Amino acid sequence: MTGQMKRYIQLLLGCMTFLTILLWYEYVSFQKETEKMIALQGHYYSCINQAKHVLCKQQEAQQLAMPIQEHFRPEGDQNTQENKWLNRTASHLKESALTYFKELL
Repeated sequence: MTGQMKRYIQLLLGCMTFLTILLWYEYVSFQKETEKMIALQGHYYSCINQAKHVLCKQQEAQQLAMPIQEHFRPEGDQNTQENKWLNRTASHLKESALTYFKELL
């Protein structure tokens, strides 16, 4: 082999070594990011399960409260003093709160 051929082989081996090191670095960094994503995915699924659990509990509580609310619901559109405390609409609550604070002042 001539000196020039040895140089080409050395240059080729140097490039291959550099590319191998570069690819290994990319592989390691990709593996780390994949592990982070898997951990994040696990955390995401646990948060979703907790949110579903809370929503189910709220729905169960609403379903249990519906018969109670229907039992105490005033009949008709009567707005007497006796059933005024059962009115839970936002406008009524706001109005009664304002009235209460005006009476305090």
